[in-house]
Amino acid sequence: MELRRFRRTAAMGTLVVLCGALPAAAQAPARLVKDIPTRPRVETFGGAAPFGSEIVFGAYELWKTDGTEAGTVMIKDINPLERSYPHKFQVVGGTVWFVADDGVHGNELWRTNGTEAGTELFADILPGPDGSEPELKAAGSLLFFSADDGTGPKLWRTDGTAPGTFVVTPPTVTEIRQFSLAAAGNLVYFSGRDATRRQPWRSDGTSEGTFRLAEIDPGGGDAYNLVFSGRDDGSAFFLAREFASGTRLWKTDGTVGGTAYVAGPEISPGFFVDPIQLKTTTDGRAYFVANSFNPDYTVNGSNLWVSDGTAAGTSLVKGHTQSISQGLFDSLITLLGMSRGLLYYSSWDENFHSSYRSDGTPAGTFNVPIGLPPYVVTLNGTTVAPAGVYSPSIYATDGTVAGTRRLMTASHGLCGVVADDYMVTGLWRFDLTHSAETDLQPVDVESGADGVYAADFFPRGKTIEVGGALLYASSSGALWRSDGSDAGT
Repeated sequence: MELRRFRRTAAMGTLVVLCGALPAAAQAPARLVKDIPTRPRVETFGGAAPFGSEIVFGAYELWKTDGTEAGTVMIKDINPLERSYPHKFQVVGGTVWFVADDGVHGNELWRTNGTEAGTELFADILPGPDGSEPELKAAGSLLFFSADDGTGPKLWRTDGTAPGTFVVTPPTVTEIRQFSLAAAGNLVYFSGRDATRRQPWRSDGTSEGTFRLAEIDPGGGDAYNLVFSGRDDGSAFFLAREFASGTRLWKTDGTVGGTAYVAGPEISPGFFVDPIQLKTTTDGRAYFVANSFNPDYTVNGSNLWVSDGTAAGTSLVKGHTQSISQGLFDSLITLLGMSRGLLYYSSWDENFHSSYRSDGTPAGTFNVPIGLPPYVVTLNGTTVAPAGVYSPSIYATDGTVAGTRRLMTASHGLCGVVADDYMVTGLWRFDLTHSAETDLQPVDVESGADGVYAADFFPRGKTIEVGGALLYASSSGALWRSDGSDAGT
């Protein structure tokens, strides 16, 4: 297996590609695609690939690349005097939607077809320099977005035309929680406040098809911390926390009659449903977590549960305990994601922090040696996990112990992929079919002014998955691309 750490300049911004299931290739020098004299702000870094092999991304301004130097160009300098920070990318058809600040209108809704002439401010929802701060979510052939026009956030929809752009929430809805938008097929679910308090809502992009699904805790307070997890068929599970009693698991098919309470808040003696963690599967099930507490509200136990949306089909999968106190209300379990039909999660067990896989049964839930990744992804049919703290590594797994292998590891703390809560960026090339492990040496890593290796750290999870690759941003200065071969890197 060939592993290579590619040299980067240390002063500007980098788009980096981590490719999987790649063929072996002959030795050849790495190829820098293009230096970009800007640094992508990681909070706003994002991108999309709507135009075949072209990737649209934000690095202070709006760029695109086809992987060649000639094909890596700024699409439009949206804010010539400052920086527009394009972010929150969503794709509908052949249009990329995003949020940017042109220095006049504040953060508003923009769109592009990949050309300068086809890049434009689409809607100035809140006139003036403050901006409406829209949140975007693509569902079916529509773009949904929440935006504040000065009277509170409302849900809008657009089909890309002026007549097809309008508010879908009724006047009785005085506010929607902007970060609650979740797509499920052609529907969007969200948290909305009307005269009956904050409740779960849905929309199909029409006024008639936008309505409240249920009244959580009738006669009580708001339904806090509404967390939705949708499926392609339009159905969704959601968590709703009631002020007095706690969090309940619900399921909906997008209709009032098809919205029903499933379980919680006390799902088993002393165990209460966690208000945040929820993952759905392609076969219609949901994984969630329940916690037990010490008298000071620190967690001493966390259980993984699975549900098919019925009380009879909701069952305990595996329990985890910890005698050493965690933070207030902090679960021992962190759901990492779904890959190839399996749930991956990490959990504390007494003094050990380990990663697990689960098929939803006790027998099919066990530890897999993939370190402690912040997430898992599926690249070309293989589950890949970037993991590690003191020895950052990349693992590949088929969900079995025998089928788990470390693709690479770094022999020092700065040359790797994940270190503690931060991602170390760079371009690595590896062959997912290889069974061996290679330790990397600190070569071709430039020294910084303070004498340490000039590795760049960013909060983990700031990635773009596109075309069987991972893209993520660093503060160094080049745009790289790889198709897995030396000649194509």
